[in-house]
Amino acid sequence: MAIKLGGGGGSSSQVNEIVYLNDSANTITLDDERVYLKGGVYETNISNYPDATAGYQANGVNFSVLGQSIIGPEAVAWDGTLFWVLNPGNNAIYSYTASGNYDGGVIGCHLSNTLGLLFHANEFVMIRGNQVVKMNAGGGHIANISISSQTSTAVDITTDGTNYYVLDSGRNVFKYNSSFAYQSTVATGVGDANFAVKALTFDGTYFWVMSTSNPVVKYNSSWVLQSGGFNMQNIGKDIMSKRDGTSALFVADYAGHRIKEYQQIIGVASAGSGGGAGLNYVRIK
Repeated sequence: MAIKLGGGGGSSSQVNEIVYLNDSANTITLDDERVYLKGGVYETNISNYPDATAGYQANGVNFSVLGQSIIGPEAVAWDGTLFWVLNPGNNAIYSYTASGNYDGGVIGCHLSNTLGLLFHANEFVMIRGNQVVKMNAGGGHIANISISSQTSTAVDITTDGTNYYVLDSGRNVFKYNSSFAYQSTVATGVGDANFAVKALTFDGTYFWVMSTSNPVVKYNSSWVLQSGGFNMQNIGKDIMSKRDGTSALFVADYAGHRIKEYQQIIGVASAGSGGGAGLNYVRIK
């Protein structure tokens, strides 16, 4: 239950508890070293407050792709410098700077109705049903590779830096080596059981599986389900990590026609005043 502090209130509180304070500062530190963060303000360096609960929320990069007539972006990839966004309308990929500005790059895909998008080892890798499609960094066609012995309904692909992992609509994950020789079926029944699966990414430590609705589910490298999953603000078509040592994830927001960054941060949304009791804050220390 929210409590009232300040303006004569002297109640104590617990870390992660929401309170109302008669103040407007972003961060408030009391004499006893309790620390409160105002609603709508977020702390991205979660190691500063190890007792506070961190969770994934939309924060950071957030850019529209409507300027390139991308209606419902299908997938997003990162090549180390640029984002590439797959347009389902013309089956081409468009490049954007790290801050989300279109830089004029566009590459046509070599098969229609491709899904997923990955940039690895200086190549673009996509899938379509029972095939993996590979192109070089300039868009030149390299190969179409059959994975029909494992699936005909592949929906996304990721890599751990060495091996590739393909997710299919049956909620299976298939592992392939760098030459796309099948290794094993590493997981079955992944994702939220109430929704169809749509996307897969690896962040350097964890695998993430996104459904066609809001849930995103987290697994360790042995495909054991972990806590720390989250719900997106809007329905997404793809999820990816830069695999750069950060925990940030990037989502192709289908309805918003945007690419959104989700960061693991501390804080709560602004809820305004609590019946004249001041603004909402959350205790983080």
